[in-house]
Amino acid sequence: QTFTADETGAFLTSLDLYFASKPSTQDNLTVQIRPTQLGTPTLQLVQDFAEVVLSPDQVNVSEDATVATKVVLPSPLFLEPGVTYAVVLLAPTTDDYEAWIARMGEENVTGLVQEAGGAVIISQQYLNGSLFKSQNGQIWTPSQFEDLKFTLYKAQFTNQNGTVFLENPPQDTDTRLVN
Repeated sequence: QTFTADETGAFLTSLDLYFASKPSTQDNLTVQIRPTQLGTPTLQLVQDFAEVVLSPDQVNVSEDATVATKVVLPSPLFLEPGVTYAVVLLAPTTDDYEAWIARMGEENVTGLVQEAGGAVIISQQYLNGSLFKSQNGQIWTPSQFEDLKFTLYKAQFTNQNGTVFLENPPQDTDTRLVN
Protein backbone atom coordinates (compact mmCIF):
# COMPACT_ATOMS: atom_id res chain seq x y z
CA GLN A 1 0.00 0.00 0.00
CA THR A 2 1.48 3.33 -0.99
CA PHE A 3 1.19 6.55 1.00
CA THR A 4 2.75 9.99 0.83
CA ALA A 5 4.46 11.79 3.71
CA ASP A 6 2.92 15.20 4.40
CA GLU A 7 4.57 18.55 3.66
CA THR A 8 6.62 18.47 6.88
CA GLY A 9 7.88 14.90 6.59
CA ALA A 10 7.79 12.57 9.57
CA PHE A 11 9.78 10.21 11.75
CA LEU A 12 7.72 7.01 11.49
CA THR A 13 7.84 5.03 14.76
CA SER A 14 5.23 2.31 14.27
CA LEU A 15 2.14 1.27 12.36
CA ASP A 16 -1.03 -0.69 12.99
CA LEU A 17 -2.08 -3.38 10.54
CA TYR A 18 -5.34 -5.34 10.59
CA PHE A 19 -5.63 -9.04 9.77
CA ALA A 20 -8.54 -11.41 9.18
CA SER A 21 -6.43 -14.59 9.39
CA LYS A 22 -2.96 -15.92 10.05
CA PRO A 23 -1.27 -19.32 9.72
CA SER A 24 -1.38 -21.97 12.42
CA THR A 25 2.22 -22.88 11.55
CA GLN A 26 5.33 -20.84 12.38
CA ASP A 27 5.44 -18.94 9.08
CA ASN A 28 6.64 -15.40 9.71
CA LEU A 29 5.32 -12.17 8.24
CA THR A 30 7.78 -9.48 7.16
CA VAL A 31 6.65 -5.85 7.21
CA GLN A 32 8.78 -3.39 5.24
CA ILE A 33 8.73 0.31 4.40
CA ARG A 34 10.03 0.82 0.87
CA PRO A 35 10.44 3.83 -1.39
CA THR A 36 8.52 3.89 -4.64
CA GLN A 37 9.55 4.65 -8.18
CA LEU A 38 6.88 6.02 -10.51
CA GLY A 39 4.36 5.14 -7.78
CA THR A 40 5.35 1.45 -7.58
CA PRO A 41 7.22 -0.16 -4.65
CA THR A 42 10.92 -0.75 -5.27
CA LEU A 43 13.03 -3.66 -3.98
CA GLN A 44 15.02 -1.50 -1.55
CA LEU A 45 14.19 -0.57 2.03
CA VAL A 46 14.01 3.10 3.04
CA GLN A 47 16.71 2.33 5.66
CA ASP A 48 18.26 -0.88 7.02
CA PHE A 49 15.90 -0.74 10.00
CA ALA A 50 12.74 -0.34 7.88
CA GLU A 51 11.85 -4.02 8.32
CA VAL A 52 10.15 -5.94 11.12
CA VAL A 53 9.59 -9.70 11.18
CA LEU A 54 6.52 -10.91 13.08
CA SER A 55 5.77 -14.47 14.12
CA PRO A 56 2.13 -15.60 13.96
CA ASP A 57 1.74 -15.22 17.74
CA GLN A 58 2.53 -11.49 17.35
CA VAL A 59 -0.25 -11.00 14.78
CA ASN A 60 -3.78 -10.20 16.01
CA VAL A 61 -6.80 -11.16 13.93
CA SER A 62 -10.44 -10.07 14.02
CA GLU A 63 -13.63 -10.76 12.09
CA ASP A 64 -14.49 -7.07 11.74
CA ALA A 65 -11.13 -5.31 11.21
CA THR A 66 -11.20 -3.70 14.67
CA VAL A 67 -8.20 -5.38 16.32
CA ALA A 68 -4.82 -3.94 15.36
CA THR A 69 -1.42 -5.58 15.14
CA LYS A 70 1.14 -3.02 16.33
CA VAL A 71 4.37 -3.08 14.32
CA VAL A 72 7.09 -1.11 16.12
CA LEU A 73 10.12 -0.10 14.06
CA PRO A 74 13.51 -0.64 15.73
CA SER A 75 14.34 3.05 15.23
CA PRO A 76 12.35 6.07 14.02
CA LEU A 77 12.37 6.17 10.23
CA PHE A 78 12.57 9.56 8.52
CA LEU A 79 10.08 9.99 5.68
CA GLU A 80 10.86 12.90 3.37
CA PRO A 81 8.09 15.43 2.73
CA GLY A 82 6.01 14.83 -0.38
CA VAL A 83 7.68 11.49 -1.16
CA THR A 84 5.60 8.36 -1.78
CA TYR A 85 6.45 5.22 0.21
CA ALA A 86 4.95 1.74 0.46
CA VAL A 87 4.02 -0.58 3.31
CA VAL A 88 4.97 -4.04 2.03
CA LEU A 89 3.77 -7.29 3.62
CA LEU A 90 5.72 -10.43 2.73
CA ALA A 91 5.00 -14.03 3.72
CA PRO A 92 6.92 -16.17 1.23
CA THR A 93 6.14 -19.52 2.87
CA THR A 94 2.37 -19.16 3.33
CA ASP A 95 -0.73 -17.51 1.94
CA ASP A 96 -2.62 -17.80 5.24
CA TYR A 97 -2.10 -14.15 6.23
CA GLU A 98 -5.11 -12.13 5.14
CA ALA A 99 -4.96 -8.39 5.69
CA TRP A 100 -8.09 -6.26 5.86
CA ILE A 101 -8.65 -3.99 2.88
CA ALA A 102 -11.34 -1.52 1.88
CA ARG A 103 -12.90 -2.00 -1.55
CA MET A 104 -14.69 0.90 -3.24
CA GLY A 105 -18.45 0.45 -3.37
CA GLU A 106 -18.54 -2.23 -0.65
CA GLU A 107 -19.82 -2.04 2.92
CA ASN A 108 -17.51 -1.04 5.76
CA VAL A 109 -17.22 -4.20 7.90
CA THR A 110 -16.33 -2.32 11.09
CA GLY A 111 -20.05 -2.06 11.79
CA LEU A 112 -20.38 1.70 11.40
CA VAL A 113 -23.93 2.79 10.66
CA GLN A 114 -24.97 6.11 9.17
CA GLU A 115 -27.49 8.40 10.86
CA ALA A 116 -30.10 7.33 8.30
CA GLY A 117 -29.76 3.74 9.48
CA GLY A 118 -27.95 2.26 6.49
CA ALA A 119 -24.53 0.66 6.28
CA VAL A 120 -21.55 2.84 5.46
CA ILE A 121 -20.37 2.26 1.90
CA ILE A 122 -16.72 2.94 1.09
CA SER A 123 -16.85 5.77 -1.41
CA GLN A 124 -13.34 7.21 -1.59
CA GLN A 125 -9.73 6.12 -1.45
CA TYR A 126 -7.73 6.39 1.73
CA LEU A 127 -4.80 8.85 1.60
CA ASN A 128 -4.76 8.75 -2.22
CA GLY A 129 -2.43 5.76 -2.13
CA SER A 130 -2.66 2.59 -4.18
CA LEU A 131 -2.80 -1.04 -3.18
CA PHE A 132 -0.43 -3.32 -5.06
CA LYS A 133 -0.47 -7.11 -5.12
CA SER A 134 2.45 -9.39 -5.86
CA GLN A 135 3.18 -13.09 -5.91
CA ASN A 136 6.90 -12.63 -5.32
CA GLY A 137 7.39 -9.19 -3.73
CA GLN A 138 9.10 -7.91 -6.86
CA ILE A 139 6.53 -7.58 -9.65
CA TRP A 140 3.51 -5.48 -8.67
CA THR A 141 -0.02 -5.25 -10.00
CA PRO A 142 -2.03 -2.18 -8.95
CA SER A 143 -5.50 -2.69 -7.52
CA GLN A 144 -7.09 0.71 -8.13
CA PHE A 145 -10.27 0.19 -6.10
CA GLU A 146 -8.76 -1.32 -2.93
CA ASP A 147 -6.75 0.05 0.00
CA LEU A 148 -5.04 -1.65 2.93
CA LYS A 149 -6.37 -0.76 6.38
CA PHE A 150 -3.46 0.68 8.35
CA THR A 151 -2.52 3.48 10.72
CA LEU A 152 0.87 5.22 10.79
CA TYR A 153 2.38 6.74 13.94
CA LYS A 154 5.00 9.46 13.86
CA ALA A 155 7.32 10.77 16.56
CA GLN A 156 6.43 13.94 18.40
CA PHE A 157 9.40 15.94 19.63
CA THR A 158 9.47 18.41 22.50
CA ASN A 159 11.72 21.40 23.14
CA GLN A 160 13.08 20.50 26.55
CA ASN A 161 16.53 21.24 27.86
CA GLY A 162 18.70 18.30 28.71
CA THR A 163 22.13 17.60 30.12
CA VAL A 164 24.76 15.39 28.57
CA PHE A 165 27.70 14.09 30.60
CA LEU A 166 30.82 13.14 28.65
CA GLU A 167 33.88 11.54 30.16
CA ASN A 168 37.26 10.75 28.62
CA PRO A 169 39.36 7.86 29.92
CA PRO A 170 42.49 8.83 31.89
CA GLN A 171 45.48 9.63 29.67
CA ASP A 172 49.10 8.73 30.29
CA THR A 173 50.68 12.00 31.36
CA ASP A 174 54.29 10.81 31.28
CA THR A 175 55.95 13.23 28.85
CA ARG A 176 59.40 11.61 28.72
CA LEU A 177 60.57 10.56 25.31
CA VAL A 178 61.61 6.96 24.93
CA ASN A 179 64.35 6.14 22.39
